[in-house]
Amino acid sequence: MTKKCRLCGRTFNNNNYQLFGTSCFKAICGLLDIVIPRNVKEKDKEKYLCSLIAKKLNKKNLTIKQKQCLTELYIATLYIDKIEYVNLDKLKKKIEKQIDNMNFFTGILLPNKDLSMVLYSIYHLYNTTETFKMNLAEIEKMSKEGKINDNIKNDKKVIQYFQYIFKVKKIFNPKEYTLNYYRQYIFWKTVINGGLLFNYKLAAKLLKHSLSEIGEDPKTYNVTDKQIIEDIKKDADFIKKIDEIIKEYCKEQHFKTETIGEKETFAFENNTDFKFAIHNAEIIVEGTRNKENNWDLNIEILDRFDFTDFIFPEEYNDKYKEIDKNENKTPIQKAVSDVRNGLGYSLNNMALISVQYGVLKEYDVKISFYMYNYGREGD
Repeated sequence: MTKKCRLCGRTFNNNNYQLFGTSCFKAICGLLDIVIPRNVKEKDKEKYLCSLIAKKLNKKNLTIKQKQCLTELYIATLYIDKIEYVNLDKLKKKIEKQIDNMNFFTGILLPNKDLSMVLYSIYHLYNTTETFKMNLAEIEKMSKEGKINDNIKNDKKVIQYFQYIFKVKKIFNPKEYTLNYYRQYIFWKTVINGGLLFNYKLAAKLLKHSLSEIGEDPKTYNVTDKQIIEDIKKDADFIKKIDEIIKEYCKEQHFKTETIGEKETFAFENNTDFKFAIHNAEIIVEGTRNKENNWDLNIEILDRFDFTDFIFPEEYNDKYKEIDKNENKTPIQKAVSDVRNGLGYSLNNMALISVQYGVLKEYDVKISFYMYNYGREGD
């Protein structure tokens, strides 16, 4: 009878095993540091393993099926502990709660479907992170050897190290969905934390807010970082827009730009971080003349963080020439930052896939601040 291994998902025909293929069974024994005694018959080895785990977890008198589910869930927690780049503590706690609630009196009730399929996904996710780690190491090696530069052909070679994460299709199999979801989650987590958005403070904050666990939706993000707001106030494109608005209302003592109908919009063109993060924002300005005949301004910048033009500007490479001088970056930061232009422009397509998969969520962004005594007398 053909069966599917609960760990790797491949089919096997060994009648001595019900859960795992022979090689996966040996791998699990190695993971648990368990040596099956020689006097245990081949057909009883899997049963022996399940009984050992039940004993270890102080779960006595369970049915055979319960012990099998207990084994799957427990092994899943061990692989979660080995996964890098992403925090799966919430998932681990759900599994541990399921394990705690399992006892003989639950009868034939087994873990819910969301958790019963989790071992396959977690195991493949672990393998993905290991591959991901090797790819980053290879990129770092290529960088040290001078094999990565601004040449688009070399950049395409680098992109190939990550494309396997995004070669997915919209599928409804819960195992495959969970696996592909967390593959992409790991990639974006590394993009944020590993250095690809190094020195892009606002863009990294917004991308991080967009990155969500399964079933979670981000709320409106209010930018409150004082340095970011100060940088916006000094931005040439922003100042130009404010001056245009004030010129339009120069004869008024008090004004407020339209919030309905024809709204005021603008885009950051010169600041690479802001251009990456804020695309075509609405700006609402309320101004009042003060005693110095200047303007006290209440300003709101509103945008939708989406991925219709999620690309790095041309200044991306020039920016990294400066960033690369930073000697305090971690190996991952150095490796990922060396990806440069090719991967930078490919982020748009990758992000669109992740939006479809629900890994990245679109949401509203709001930046509110005051500017007091703005302008010259007579403006």
